[in-house]
Amino acid sequence: MSADFIQKINFPNSENLELAIFRLDLLHPLIQGNKYFKLLYNLEYALKNNLQILTYGGAHSNHIHACALACHSENLACTGIIRGSNFSQLSPTLEKAKELGMQLHFVDRESYRMLRDAPNKAVVKKILEKLNIAIPDNIHCIPEGGSNQLGIQGAKDILKDIYYDFDYVLCPVGTGGTLAGLILQQAGAKEIIGISSLKDKYLVEAVAKMIEKDYDNWEINFDYHFGGYAKFNPDLIAFINHFKTSTGIALCPIYTGKMMYAFYELVKKKRFNKGSKILCLHTGGLQGIEGFNKANNNILL
Repeated sequence: MSADFIQKINFPNSENLELAIFRLDLLHPLIQGNKYFKLLYNLEYALKNNLQILTYGGAHSNHIHACALACHSENLACTGIIRGSNFSQLSPTLEKAKELGMQLHFVDRESYRMLRDAPNKAVVKKILEKLNIAIPDNIHCIPEGGSNQLGIQGAKDILKDIYYDFDYVLCPVGTGGTLAGLILQQAGAKEIIGISSLKDKYLVEAVAKMIEKDYDNWEINFDYHFGGYAKFNPDLIAFINHFKTSTGIALCPIYTGKMMYAFYELVKKKRFNKGSKILCLHTGGLQGIEGFNKANNNILL
């Protein structure tokens, strides 16, 4: 992987730690971050088998945005099942997805959970039929966040052939697929710390099922979710804004902002061995900042 994507950050610390950020937000001009990897093999499968895409996400979902872009670039029909049914207007993310040709269907949160947790395509179709949503037979379902086996296979490629010799890697965690891919790629080597944006600790079990290996070099930290998914407070916003002005790197308040906040807190708690090199994974998600600012009086720089 090109050195252009590894950015070292100087910061004062008594432990002689070295910090570098793997800038996946710079990887592709449109399909940012880990979504590039998690969609790669899913789209290859759909194209090879002449299938359309059906996937899930919220109003500001980076996955929905990336999937719409990727499908548009490959002239591949796609449908987005969107959590929530009381939108007075579309978010910038959904506006862009619709503009790119994604067919959007809005469902209430209970129905969304049923669809998200459905065991197979037949059950998905049955639930959607009850909601009067018709979809074609030739679909490939990509789960929320892209965290299926093909998505995990793509995430395994993230750390492949990078030049930076790290001791720890930090990764934001939403659905767990990216973390699972990193764990499988490392195969027990190095230490991998996932920083959860959710307060639901079922993620540990979910990731363990994804990897199906008894590795002991990983953990998920639940101390920095700021109240749960998409929750935040003034401390987090102040941190993200300061980080951008001091490093030039924009962070999102959903995932990467929480991860970097956690890193500095873990440094204070002496979580890392002296002299260690820490690689933090910037998973993108910057497209959601426009909608976040629109809903929160432009509090992010």
